Amino acid sequence: MLSFFSPSCPLNTWEKTWTETRMRWLADRLGIARLRSAEVVLPTPQFFPDPYAGSEADMRRLMARVAGYMGVEARRLQLEILDDLAEEEGDPTQNENADEAPPETIRVTRSQTSDPEQLVAALAREMAHELLLAGGHVTQDLPDHALIADLAPVYLGVGIFAANSVLREDHYRLGRRSWWTMRRQGHLPARIFGYAMALFAFARGEEGPPWAGHLRLDAASALRDGLRFLRRTGDTLFHPRDFDTPGRLRAAPLTANGLASRLDSASPSVRLAALWELEKLGPAAAESVGPVGARLADDDPHVAAAAAVVLGAIGPQAAPALPQILDAMCSTHDSVRAGAAYAAGYLAGHAAQLVRPLSDLLTDDSAEVGAAAVRALLAFGTAAVPAATKLISLLRSAIIDNNQDLAEDVARTLWAAAPAAREMVREHFRDDDDLHILAMDAVSRAAEASEPPREDRRPDAGGSNFGPENPDET
Repeated sequence: MLSFFSPSCPLNTWEKTWTETRMRWLADRLGIARLRSAEVVLPTPQFFPDPYAGSEADMRRLMARVAGYMGVEARRLQLEILDDLAEEEGDPTQNENADEAPPETIRVTRSQTSDPEQLVAALAREMAHELLLAGGHVTQDLPDHALIADLAPVYLGVGIFAANSVLREDHYRLGRRSWWTMRRQGHLPARIFGYAMALFAFARGEEGPPWAGHLRLDAASALRDGLRFLRRTGDTLFHPRDFDTPGRLRAAPLTANGLASRLDSASPSVRLAALWELEKLGPAAAESVGPVGARLADDDPHVAAAAAVVLGAIGPQAAPALPQILDAMCSTHDSVRAGAAYAAGYLAGHAAQLVRPLSDLLTDDSAEVGAAAVRALLAFGTAAVPAATKLISLLRSAIIDNNQDLAEDVARTLWAAAPAAREMVREHFRDDDDLHILAMDAVSRAAEASEPPREDRRPDAGGSNFGPENPDET
């Protein structure tokens, strides 16, 4: 029986599932022994006995120590310090020794070098990225490779620095004048670092890790709540029992039916992870349309939105789920309505049922939902002409708001839907010459690029694979 006092996870379902899935992924690639044997590096003289005055020699000594703690070969690393606004160079420095591969370039910004703890965090993230790239574990094309590089230092024992350097506040005083600055480092928020460190401790059997006192308060809170949740529920995709079962981490991928069977799990994380895998199968997941369609009514909006994205990936074969898609367009959650619109865009053969509800979504209070409806209607061509009037109104709003991307999308959809698009725009904007010129320019560009390939642009909160590139800090 559920209790009102049952511990809850400090992350939402998307964040929890991503963090657990990627910690499991790191265990698969780097080995669980690396996590279990890692020494937790602390910001103390025990680990960093050398004085730090900010010289280049100090930085290189610091880099060598961090490399040693992370199991990276320090002699192959080359440190490069960039101005804060400078763009990173793309070409690695070449090694004069032709028998060896070129050294890996570790780049940090000048502002990061003023604070040794912040510098350690930056070095750890850069080294983790190079470690994963060199091992062939990630490529720049992997959507969340930057997030993984942020997470990997936790796995390797350097997570305290990563968590504590998410936001850095600096205070300055000059005479009677004082000011402060706030800088963000990395991509993951402190709460995800805190929960990742809870997973780290849980996998190592640490009940009350002594190093927790070195974490900033928000990360420490997520660690404490995360450990309580994990110990009481065991609800995680990163469970110690998986590491002790030979071959468990590299088990053969499940079929569409096998993944669909997980959609009935009591754990939202299990359901969401299964949907991410089904999305990868695309049309091959067509046999799971029934169970996936049922998840559009899931109590967890992250799961429901991800189910809509899976139906879009399946494509026209997802038509049996049309009633559920229509219901999802009325969801109280923005992400679910946006996902339903996205899925509807792949069912162009059902314009009679879909154009009107998609047209209604054009005036949705959520900009994300309206944009998803615009892109969905593009697939319907001239069958979307009943939405033309609302499209023109949305074009006006986008131009006034200086939302160029939305204006371009609306113009493309309007041109595809209405053969008389120019005349309609001329009539609608006749009261404002400036808006008329901008609107006609947008429609003219759409006409020049008529019948462009459809962009596979999922709604931001749709739970697509590993979703948005930067989870918001709230």
